[in-house]
Amino acid sequence: MKLEKPVFILWCALMCLCVSILPIFSQAQVSNPNISPTVCANFESDFKIDFDVCNPFNVLFNNLTITGKVVSWTFGDGTEDTALENSSHIYQKEGVYSVSMITKDRNGCLDTTNKKFLLNIDSGTIFSNRHLFACKNQPLQLTGDASAFKNCWLPPTYLSATNIFNPNCRPLEEIWYDHINFKYKSNIIKNPSFDGGNVQFSTDYMYDSFNNTSGHYFVGPLPNQWNNSYQNCFTEIDTFFLGDTMMIINGSTNPGAVVWKETVNVLPNTNYVFTFAGRSLTQTDSIELVYSINAGEILGSKVLPRTECGKTRVNTTWYSDKNTSVTIKDRKSVV
Repeated sequence: MKLEKPVFILWCALMCLCVSILPIFSQAQVSNPNISPTVCANFESDFKIDFDVCNPFNVLFNNLTITGKVVSWTFGDGTEDTALENSSHIYQKEGVYSVSMITKDRNGCLDTTNKKFLLNIDSGTIFSNRHLFACKNQPLQLTGDASAFKNCWLPPTYLSATNIFNPNCRPLEEIWYDHINFKYKSNIIKNPSFDGGNVQFSTDYMYDSFNNTSGHYFVGPLPNQWNNSYQNCFTEIDTFFLGDTMMIINGSTNPGAVVWKETVNVLPNTNYVFTFAGRSLTQTDSIELVYSINAGEILGSKVLPRTECGKTRVNTTWYSDKNTSVTIKDRKSVV
């Protein structure tokens, strides 16, 4: 029996966000009458909604469809854009907008994906802005907020970078800077980094500290100690640090097996972001992780790279609408 590629998830989080989305539907259509409908049956498109920290009213749209190109965008305020894979749009006011993306694959199949999102600029809580003064010919390091998720410094003049919290500044004149940052609120996932061990989540996999067979998992800091054929993969500190605890998984032969699941309480009419990171531990097979909130509400999917220590990171947004509790899960699908 062939064992599927093991993968580990580093951490999971559900945190408040200012821009959020609610998937409505994605439906493939046949654009050429000579194309069989079965050819288009498996064509699905997806896109991501994000925002520009330098201008919160500027919303970013990124096509995540692997096999299709964008035909058009509709932004929900009476404006459209055509044939841009990744687009952006400046909204004039806060509110709920329905965005539509039409994509086309090489077979001529069309797919329309609609997502509703709430644009709510929570100034002072999620977004913050302050002014800093720099003197002429006096180099300094500007100090922002190290806990901010995104940073923006304006103007960019004399700065070593504009998207970090502490850029170096060498001003040739007296100048004022605006520092805008975006911060998450508290994480509502229990045991998000698995530091608490094998608790406060559920899974279809079997916990196993030593057998390491298909469909089993372990929670610990070093994959190589669970199976000496696995790599520890401590090569990039932007993802995790040596000694961090993680969920280490030997993939199940069941494509629909739930890897990780948790039910959490949420506030209605509130914006959230779900994020997790993972790595491949072998090069043998590809694994697709499908992540969803509640039954049937698919947020998206991510394929782990077919390389040893290949990493992936998910950062997707969700609008709670009238929900007061949700069940979040990642399940495995073979690519």
